Amino acid sequence: MLPEIKTLWIGGDLSRLERVCLASFIANGHKVTLYTYGDVGNIPKGVDIDDANKILDESKVFQYGKATGSGKGSYAGFANYFRYKMLYENENTYWVDTDVICLKPFPKIQEIIFGEESPEFINNAIIGTEKKYNHLFLELCEYCENPFVIQKWDSWKIVLKKIYGRYYGGSHTDYIPWGLTGPKALTGFVKKLDLDSYTNDSRTFYPIPSSDWEAIFYPDNTELLERDLKDSFGLHLWNEHLRRNGIEKNRVFDKDSLYEKLISRFELERY
Repeated sequence: MLPEIKTLWIGGDLSRLERVCLASFIANGHKVTLYTYGDVGNIPKGVDIDDANKILDESKVFQYGKATGSGKGSYAGFANYFRYKMLYENENTYWVDTDVICLKPFPKIQEIIFGEESPEFINNAIIGTEKKYNHLFLELCEYCENPFVIQKWDSWKIVLKKIYGRYYGGSHTDYIPWGLTGPKALTGFVKKLDLDSYTNDSRTFYPIPSSDWEAIFYPDNTELLERDLKDSFGLHLWNEHLRRNGIEKNRVFDKDSLYEKLISRFELERY
């Protein structure tokens, strides 16, 4: 049986981007569950809806504050906490961000699975767990509950921000630096617990790096990019770049772009 795919959406209706991403997992045979805290429209046919309060109470939801600069207003910090808690409580399950396109059925999970986005960092947009109660996710949850605790992998800049947030910001979520509980934390705890062997190389889930995000949406060397995806199970679209650059997620891009070609290939608009 294929692993189940689970994710979270906070806010209004899904945009075209989230819709086609969720549809791509349905198209590849996965069961997909979307957690929400309220009514959400534009959900693809075949996606199951579940109450996000079963994982974390809605009272815990927060948005990044001024400490993150252009990241202000994002729910990414809360979503980090949510995914670790969900993974701790589930089995045979992948968490995927809503800006991930499934290229082929995701692999069977052997204990846990994740992938590096670069030689330095393991990304947390795609994480799988075989069984409940994995200690990695417990440690990550505890860190999310106390994000101002200094970790040995923190840079001196992050240490200063944590000290400031703790003593002058009262440890309020407004003072949590961008990405604190995301890839940096996952990478740090994986190394701390000696779990590096579960890390897949970037070709598995992150074949196009964040720095090249525009190549996904604009028709430049599309054929070359498609060949680069042959060993990949998923493609992260790096939606945060779209948000920060004011690019509408409902937009239909050039038909020769990789993004639009994948939508056509899997007939994702029909879901």
